[in-house]
Amino acid sequence: SCWAALAREVDFQASTSNTSEPLGEALGIANSATLGAVHVKGQYHPTYYGQATRTGADIEVARGNFGAYEILDISGGTFTRVYGDGNLVSYRANEISNLDFTYAQNFLWVDNNVGLVRSTGSFTIAEVIAGAGFGQINTNAFIQNLRSADYYDSLPFVADYGLSATGGIGSVEIDGNMNSAGFVASFLINSDNIGTETVYLDLLNVGGNWASGATLQHGPNADIRMVNVEGDIYTTIGLYSIIMEPTQFDNGTTSVIEDDGGGQLIMTPGIQWDPVTVQPVTFTDAFGRITTALTDYSYWVIPVTGKTGGVLARLESTGGMNLTVPNPGDVLDIGHVNIGAGAYNGWDNFTPQGNPNYSLVLTYAENFSDGSAFAYSGTLGNEPNQAGTFSTRYVQTLVYSRTLESISDRLDYVAQTDFGFQNNALAAGGDAYWYGLNQYLFYKVSDCMAYGIRAEWFRDQEGFRVGGFQEPRGLPNIRSGYPGSFYEVTAGANYRYSANTVIRPYVRFDWFSGTALNGAGTLPFDNGTGNSQTLLGLDVITLY
Repeated sequence: SCWAALAREVDFQASTSNTSEPLGEALGIANSATLGAVHVKGQYHPTYYGQATRTGADIEVARGNFGAYEILDISGGTFTRVYGDGNLVSYRANEISNLDFTYAQNFLWVDNNVGLVRSTGSFTIAEVIAGAGFGQINTNAFIQNLRSADYYDSLPFVADYGLSATGGIGSVEIDGNMNSAGFVASFLINSDNIGTETVYLDLLNVGGNWASGATLQHGPNADIRMVNVEGDIYTTIGLYSIIMEPTQFDNGTTSVIEDDGGGQLIMTPGIQWDPVTVQPVTFTDAFGRITTALTDYSYWVIPVTGKTGGVLARLESTGGMNLTVPNPGDVLDIGHVNIGAGAYNGWDNFTPQGNPNYSLVLTYAENFSDGSAFAYSGTLGNEPNQAGTFSTRYVQTLVYSRTLESISDRLDYVAQTDFGFQNNALAAGGDAYWYGLNQYLFYKVSDCMAYGIRAEWFRDQEGFRVGGFQEPRGLPNIRSGYPGSFYEVTAGANYRYSANTVIRPYVRFDWFSGTALNGAGTLPFDNGTGNSQTLLGLDVITLY
């Protein structure tokens, strides 16, 4: 559903409030009219001072859409009500709070759908309900996105829920802790227990800790998919809140996890590898037999209220793992996977005959509280060289990504670098180096459409890594022949036709600056006759 498109359909001139003074008046729109925008340069806290109750809504829209709510400072104790078939498109403030308990928390009750709820600079304390049911009842109302720049909470003595929808919830991104006193359902989907099609909470990402009182809950036709917690996961033992201990298995024990949606995941550990020798780890058992050591692993499951299974929020392993879903059609999601190491029989190789040597894989990834992310992947092992033997090769990739919120929260930036080295790689006995920088900039128009540009520089210093595969172009079958720098610039669009299908049209320009040192002296592009080329392309990607 391209929900962002609705923001362009509402009339933003129907009724507005634009003031730099603290605003305390209530606003009401009825008779199917649209409230286009409320824009306050300061604070908005309409509840009477010293009181945490009210007799009616502070902002009320009956049978029409509420386009945009924008508070540049604090939105405190605001009760927003949208009746009938209208939607709440966007609700943003620097801080969405209860103003130090002087006022009640924010309430957003909408009979239909909720688009975006976001605190841009601080925490969020709010109860958000899609499909509230006063007036026209929508049995499949959804919340598309909640984003909190710090922690998220919903106060149990004034609220029944945190985020609640009769349908599903798209993504929830909390940069700080997920807090709750434990008396409310923090996240509830399929709240009315009605419907024949399964609805989902697609992504819940917590940059800090998961409080012991934070809860997940859903009706019979729902499933909570991806939950990732970067900090500690807390649970309650008696009257005490403690850090949840993981379920741990060592030396080859297989385990089965039940998912809240009814699926199963079988986890079977693989072989442990020595990072120095790049060989399987062995030990002598009690009977004097030499045995191959298998992977140790741990996992954390957050329970779902009223369900047999839970949500696998984190899986950590010392080596390779085999993950199997035994029943066709079952789906089980893992929020955070940290696989420390793995091994394989050489590059582009499926059998030991191609490369008898084992290579080691190392990985590391981390999401930071400011919304940025960093990932490392490296591999080390003996690979073929130009002399027809094997020598040590090391290659690493670093990726950094973040949203450029200072410019626009629709802009995402990604930077990727590669570095590779192989000793005695060349026929004459020299070493080879290759490295590059790749940068992306994406602009998200809606959930269905995004535009992107990419600029890349890659240098093959000794002409070892880049080459061709076909003799008619005069290139040797080994991948070499072009010492120099390769450049490319690409612009295109990503159109999400459905949940698992993406269509990507693009235009790309490549050029080469270097020397052609291959048998026939052919150039890298245009069938061996040019140093540059322009491509028009179209990709269709289907996930299954």
